[in-house]
Amino acid sequence: MTQGSALGSPCAARIHPPKRPLRWCAAQHNILRPRRPTMPTPREHTTPLELALSDPARESELERCRQLFDERGVTHVHCQYVSVQGRVLGKVMPVKYFLETAGRKGVPFGYAVAGGLQASLAGELLGPGGISTREGLLVPDLATAQILPWDPSVARVFCDHFRSLREEVGPGEPEEADARGNLKRVIAAFREETGLELRTGCEPEMSWFSGPDAIDRSASFFPDWVGPSYHLEHIAEMMPILKRITQYAQEMGFEMIQSDYEDPGQLECNFLYDNALATADRLITYR
Repeated sequence: MTQGSALGSPCAARIHPPKRPLRWCAAQHNILRPRRPTMPTPREHTTPLELALSDPARESELERCRQLFDERGVTHVHCQYVSVQGRVLGKVMPVKYFLETAGRKGVPFGYAVAGGLQASLAGELLGPGGISTREGLLVPDLATAQILPWDPSVARVFCDHFRSLREEVGPGEPEEADARGNLKRVIAAFREETGLELRTGCEPEMSWFSGPDAIDRSASFFPDWVGPSYHLEHIAEMMPILKRITQYAQEMGFEMIQSDYEDPGQLECNFLYDNALATADRLITYR
């Protein structure tokens, strides 16, 4: 028998099967082969946190802050953050540390602060989903730096909260529980969709009391059946407070327009409408 006829016989084919079908068969049956270990892939884009810290305008804003703080003798800076409940939280630091470190690199700040650092009876932190004791980064919005007129040695600056670059989920992304940051994103989306600027106004009303009583009805100059609203005698009694509010507000850039009185101890000091973020910042400052 020749070599060719032997290879062509069924018996020879079973003893010496062709190699190509075996490779095909292995692929069809998903035979496992060892794989090389994979390295974590680098991020394919610059995160919002990195963009905020590398913004070319940051250095010029820091220099503006340095000059302002030097001229006014500022010694400390409030890095402020607004929680989900509307509380003003944050950290206080010497002006030197703020200018050299915090203003350039941010400030570590826990995600749990968004919920006000409050816990249930079971000891669980209250707040948005995924709340934990880990820390993100507060990045000062340097354009909001202002001197506090009631304590000129102190300045304040609002901050944006970002997730840490070390997070597995959303590294360097804006923290979803940042109320002020969310407002900024809503404003940007509104502008992109409509081409318009979102403006808002408000009429902040609050009551001032000389003692611990919630409402002192004896403060009214009229019997219960006569309303005290807008009466100038009541406003005259509140003028020392009203003038101080107006002075502080104007020194911080508020366009004060009118004030009135509607109940014992109550004052409504109104400021002009503006873009939605500026109005929100001013309301927090006013409070």
